Amino acid sequence: FIMTNSSLLVVRTRDSSPGLAQKLTGALVVVAAATMFTFQKGYVVGESSAALYISIVLLVVTIAIGVTIFVKCPQNASEGDLFRAPLVPFIPMLSILVNWLLVAQMAEKDIARAFIWIGAAILTYFMYGFSHSEGRKGWAKMLNHGVLGLNEVRPSMSDMMSGDAKKSLLSPVADK
Repeated sequence: FIMTNSSLLVVRTRDSSPGLAQKLTGALVVVAAATMFTFQKGYVVGESSAALYISIVLLVVTIAIGVTIFVKCPQNASEGDLFRAPLVPFIPMLSILVNWLLVAQMAEKDIARAFIWIGAAILTYFMYGFSHSEGRKGWAKMLNHGVLGLNEVRPSMSDMMSGDAKKSLLSPVADK
């Protein structure tokens, strides 16, 4: 879920500030991880008051990064008929923090097992993809196939409607 929330931040802000949004989102994820691991392992488990102070400082840095994303990386302006998640980047930032806290509460051996399984999955994915890639058989053959696209087979409803009909569905009708 951390990857989902960070992807939401990048997708929402990539058009207005492509490089900065990715760097700030990466920094947010890393600092949030450091915050929650310092809090859980240092303060809750280790009972160190210094770890509490460090985690508070890191939490403030995490919030500052979220505010910087909000101010410096405006969200993409989309059509009015599309759903938009509220309070981006603040809810994804909170979700990233909570998810890192849940990971930090796991035992070290469980975290190591998770990384081993994730590594095995990534290795398997790339090995399978490399050996079964259509690109290895020739890009020209792949790009010149005669298969129709999804919208050519079954066009979407919004493509079939004219502009006025689409607007009338999305705007409230005032009773007179």
